[in-house]
Amino acid sequence: MSHPANTHNKPAASAVATDVVKPSNFLRQIIESDLANGTYTGRQWGGSPGDAAHHAKGQPDPAKIRTRFPPEPNGYLHIG
Repeated sequence: MSHPANTHNKPAASAVATDVVKPSNFLRQIIESDLANGTYTGRQWGGSPGDAAHHAKGQPDPAKIRTRFPPEPNGYLHIG
């Protein structure tokens, strides 16, 4: 007795999702939004760490992102 061809429900090759979703988080989204909107393009940089008066005397900051070093002693980002 012959069996019919395998007709189980298999997704067609074109139905398989091939889009790769870029993982993100709220911090990355905020940073990308600030960069796109030019939120900090007018800030000044005094060339070394210092208070607001020190930086106000400086040149326009060439860095897109300026972070604090060192980070928290435990290595994790502190918010608030």
